[in-house]
Amino acid sequence: DTKTEYATELIVVDNNSTDGTAKLLQRLGIHTLLETRQGVGHARTLGLQKAKGKYILTGDSDTLYPSGWVTAMTKALVEGSQEKVHCVHGSYSFLPGANTPRWQYSLYELMSAMVIRKKEKTQPYLNVLGFNCGFVGQKGIDVNGYDIPVQRTFRGNAGETDGPATEDGMMAMRLQEAGGKIKAVASAGARVWTSDRRLQIDGGVFKALLLRIKKHLYKHK
Repeated sequence: DTKTEYATELIVVDNNSTDGTAKLLQRLGIHTLLETRQGVGHARTLGLQKAKGKYILTGDSDTLYPSGWVTAMTKALVEGSQEKVHCVHGSYSFLPGANTPRWQYSLYELMSAMVIRKKEKTQPYLNVLGFNCGFVGQKGIDVNGYDIPVQRTFRGNAGETDGPATEDGMMAMRLQEAGGKIKAVASAGARVWTSDRRLQIDGGVFKALLLRIKKHLYKHK
């Protein structure tokens, strides 16, 4: 139910899905690309290469986006062009799982917000997540941002605090190193609702919170 004044192209990349997603997309007539090399970075790279627009917004299939998301994110890039804002990111909340009450996620989000604010001042690229970010397309191509030594899979590895770089953070970091700025979009239109799958892989809300505090407050001092 997207509502935006900006001309928008939707591209979905199928990274070897096995759950019937590809057939559903075909039935709906949605422009779908197939990337057989397994890895989130490979999938995002293909989408970037095929996209026609000036600005690229990236999202994931397990995330719900408000109707004003495209406008909020794109507007931040357009209005920030004079200040060399080359990358933007929004905020997020978790969709509650079957066995976890919503208040636990709210507590997690509140605690995470403190970490996010700390990093926004010094290392904002750590706050850029592929399911809710955007950047200037040509700038992303110029820095080859999604090219990392080890491509992560959609699920990732449980309990990982010092694994290889992620493609979303690397893209943001390279854009910053090339002279661009990273901006957090605080409007309601930039807040998405995403799956708790990663939290559950890491052992639940509270264990996942401890892992992330350890990762962001100690590893990247």
